[in-house]
Amino acid sequence: MLQSDPNAQLDIVTPFSADGKTAAVYFLGTGNFGGSVLKKAAPDRIKEILGVLNYFGAPFGSQESLLLTYGLKDIDFTYDADGNPTPTAGGFASHPVPWAFMTHGPVAIYNAVRARDYANLIHGAEQASIPIGVQDATLGLYSTTNGKQGPSLRQMINDGIAGVVSGRQPMSDWDQLVRDWRAKGGDQIREEYQQALTARANK
Repeated sequence: MLQSDPNAQLDIVTPFSADGKTAAVYFLGTGNFGGSVLKKAAPDRIKEILGVLNYFGAPFGSQESLLLTYGLKDIDFTYDADGNPTPTAGGFASHPVPWAFMTHGPVAIYNAVRARDYANLIHGAEQASIPIGVQDATLGLYSTTNGKQGPSLRQMINDGIAGVVSGRQPMSDWDQLVRDWRAKGGDQIREEYQQALTARANK
């Protein structure tokens, strides 16, 4: 976007209610994207792989993180006047391997383009969202049905939301969509999580 308009400005909308009176809610994330699983192997092999994952998990500010994120200096990136790594024309194209999806260090609020503006923007949005944040009560629990049918059920709901919001479907379709979601596995998922919550509370 900045290549098209260097003066373009971005902002983040803090969640708000439809009537402007009801307290808005922001659903907090899980704190992680996923996980890497190692298959059974000899102890030395496991130790070797963990060493590689440890390298990929290098924290922000380290030389390892710089290499994994931006590539090689003067080939994939250069430093700007403020010391921020700036990708060259073909910088990101030369190292598209998704290391971050295997493991990653703690997330830092940083972007090499407009670094301070970006950090202030994201930090401000987080400060505004945390007080109205709601944590998923099922984190750390498992539902067999959700493991098998959760993705397709979420896709069904998301498609329905997109249809209503875009005007392709009337709002009156929503009740039937919820009934379908419940009948196709939603109620079973809820029951399994309720059982898991009860079991955890009784420990």
